[in-house]
Amino acid sequence: MGPGVTEPGADQTRDPSRVPDATSDGEARLMAMRLQLTEGSELLEAWAESASQAERNVMYEALFAVGDGSAFLIYDIFGDPRDRSNFIVAVKPHLVLKVLLRRADSSFEIRYLGAPDDDFGDPAGTTAPGREEPSSSEGA
Repeated sequence: MGPGVTEPGADQTRDPSRVPDATSDGEARLMAMRLQLTEGSELLEAWAESASQAERNVMYEALFAVGDGSAFLIYDIFGDPRDRSNFIVAVKPHLVLKVLLRRADSSFEIRYLGAPDDDFGDPAGTTAPGREEPSSSEGA
């Protein structure tokens, strides 16, 4: 047999860099596809202007992980309750990335980058104004 070919029944070691084909929650399977960034580069550029070099480095690593399909294996990922196509990647405790996945054309777009305590933006991906405080003391 040639190099890289194993005999049937031979012990085959799993490649740890390979995303599993099936999972109980389906999330790793969703991210197993390679995705291309199609929109949001202007948000990334605007965010990067005020970010430190360390923040830019970890954010770029997270973006590459989304693109190569390994993000669900590396980062904590949360679904966006407002839109099931959006996912929030916990890059660091003080830094998140929100992406919209488009499975139909194997692409993704950046919707938000920044602090997790900020509003994750409106559906267009822009940051929304701060939350309004109640104006009356009824019920207090």
